[in-house]
Amino acid sequence: MTSVVNLYDGGPASSAGNPDLVEQLEELLERAKAGSITAMGMAIVNSDGSVGTRWSGGDLTIPMIAAISMLHHEFLTGVGGGT
Repeated sequence: MTSVVNLYDGGPASSAGNPDLVEQLEELLERAKAGSITAMGMAIVNSDGSVGTRWSGGDLTIPMIAAISMLHHEFLTGVGGGT
């Protein structure tokens, strides 16, 4: 018989906010406004533990797939830092 394991072991995230997240979003917003970011994919974890995704970038399918694959690899290996 197979058992199900809950990988999410926490309750809702702190309502105090996440300064690192805000800093990264502000940096990305400035880069997007300046035109140096032309596409973006996002994975979002909400304070209640629910998740979502969004993307923007028009017809940049191949570069977006490459970037998402790189992010996937970074999460699995612990390598990288999200620049």
